Amino acid sequence: MSHIVAIQSTYQTVQLGLFDGTQCLGESILDKKESSAQLMPSLAALCTAHQWDINRIAYLVTNQGPGPFTTLRTVIASVNGLGFATGIPIIGINALEALIIEFDPDNTLTTLALLNAFGGELYYGLRYAGETDIITGVDLLVNIYGKIQATTLQVIGAAAASSASLLHDMYKDTVTIHTELHHASLKTLITIALKQIHAGYAGTSQVMPYYLKNSM
Repeated sequence: MSHIVAIQSTYQTVQLGLFDGTQCLGESILDKKESSAQLMPSLAALCTAHQWDINRIAYLVTNQGPGPFTTLRTVIASVNGLGFATGIPIIGINALEALIIEFDPDNTLTTLALLNAFGGELYYGLRYAGETDIITGVDLLVNIYGKIQATTLQVIGAAAASSASLLHDMYKDTVTIHTELHHASLKTLITIALKQIHAGYAGTSQVMPYYLKNSM
């Protein structure tokens, strides 16, 4: 089986887990304020608890964002450093794409994933039912609304609840807001990574944060 470490930052925490294939063997959750100092010691403790030698790890999988940039940058810098020191290949996963895939794995719904980009803006990912492409970007909610052409819409993500009032004003009863799914799980990151591996992707030596504001 594939021994994989998965790491991601959210808006409140940093999560890391050890996976044998898609089976989670152990997981730690850190407050994001402690991530810089505690991420590597926590990973070492997990590996020790499950008798994992560093040489047994086949891949490092990380959520590349978008998200709060300081924590995201800390996590990705740590993953890149570990990969450089050990030679373990890294697979980066887009947070918006992972959110949508976890919510609608069968691709039957038009889904909008929203994450807080601060300054009044939102990171967004949009997939139309039956389509394979996921459109991503950053904008004000009123501008995102103008880009969507759908009769019904499912909204997910950490910024769904805070956007609910305006979404209902714009979409009336054609929008359904799901406030329980803030971010994708580590298992979803692993599932996406394994699909890439099975398709022949060998990973990379370095990943960069998806910080969509840089491209605007």
